[in-house]
Amino acid sequence: MRFWFPAFLVLFEFSTYISNDMIMPGMPRVVHEFHVGIGSASLALTAALLGNVALQWLLGPLSDYKGRRPVLLAGVAFFILSCLGMFFAQTMTQFVVLRGLQGMGCAFVAAVGYPSVQEAFDEATAVRTVALMASVALLAPLLGPLLGAWVVTIWSWRMVFGVIAAIASIGFCGLWVKMPETAGARIYPLTHPGAGQRFTLRQLVRDYVPVLRNRRILLGATALGCACVPLMNWIALAPVILIDQHHLTPLNYGWWQLPVFGAMILGHIIVARVAGRWSLERLMRSGMITMVAGVFVAYLGYVLTGAFTGAVTGFSIYALGLGPFYTSIYRQALFASDGAKGAVAAAINTLFMLLMALGVESSKSAYVTYGEPALLGAGGVAIVVALFTARGFAHRMRAANRSETFGAVATEGQLH
Repeated sequence: MRFWFPAFLVLFEFSTYISNDMIMPGMPRVVHEFHVGIGSASLALTAALLGNVALQWLLGPLSDYKGRRPVLLAGVAFFILSCLGMFFAQTMTQFVVLRGLQGMGCAFVAAVGYPSVQEAFDEATAVRTVALMASVALLAPLLGPLLGAWVVTIWSWRMVFGVIAAIASIGFCGLWVKMPETAGARIYPLTHPGAGQRFTLRQLVRDYVPVLRNRRILLGATALGCACVPLMNWIALAPVILIDQHHLTPLNYGWWQLPVFGAMILGHIIVARVAGRWSLERLMRSGMITMVAGVFVAYLGYVLTGAFTGAVTGFSIYALGLGPFYTSIYRQALFASDGAKGAVAAAINTLFMLLMALGVESSKSAYVTYGEPALLGAGGVAIVVALFTARGFAHRMRAANRSETFGAVATEGQLH
């Protein structure tokens, strides 16, 4: 279980991520086939992000009561069917709707899969495992554009989703055999997660109220969402800028992805190496400093070269810092509440994805109106917001830890 369950989960996660990246080289063909404007390319990614948000509020608590395993397996099957549906899409509206449904498949990874890993391992092992999983999953944006360019060159853009469905099917078979049930491990230690309890709307609200009142969770989710905006801008708009505006071939566009996502993989490998030796707060600070430096270098590179590719070095530095920052804050935010981890994860991911979708659409508007400098500037604004919310998050986490330590000492004194 310690190897195969995370391995098959990350294979499914890889398929959900690559659904965003493999199709990007084919997006000019998609919009031309359906006779719509090039701005619709980012709309498809936004639909996937909103689809991710649409079910998270339900999936987390549902898996708390019904079990992680059956909910996740249902999600994998749903994702496979939504990919196969692309072979029958006849309009851009249908394409966008199916991308939204595929985004719902992604929600099962965030709201059900990752809490399962966090529950299955202790803190240091969980951080190391998640970092390694993220490194593998990040092969999707690294390899996706190149693989997608190869597929759309030989076949059609629809075949991209056939390849994705095949990868997800392997993940489904592996999870069916190897995934344990972990929901009861931390929440209901003596019973099955749903034993003796009905999953009702009242219970759902009762689970969410303390989570939504927890400012540490809200600050952590806000910091994560804002910190990821520059990355999502790169994924959503780089193909439009580099292929349609700067006339790069899909294959050349794919090569420009390598330094950005290679750096992000390196960041997660570093996290795996230092987990257990560095505190989570130290990881967060290091990631934040690196991200801020990267955004500055990206803007400076663009100004000095006058080309969008001049910002790639800065994007790579930013991506290097995003891994430690994300891993640290997510773990701390998830365990900032004693509530059911499915509900906590769903709340974090819902706010996180909503902020990313808002950031992408706001950045697109800035780009359409004012051009590439405005796009880079929008990413800088998002990082500044992430910086301030992360500082507030760290302050509250330190205060909570001091309070818990004092309470533990006081209790020990009472025992004596």
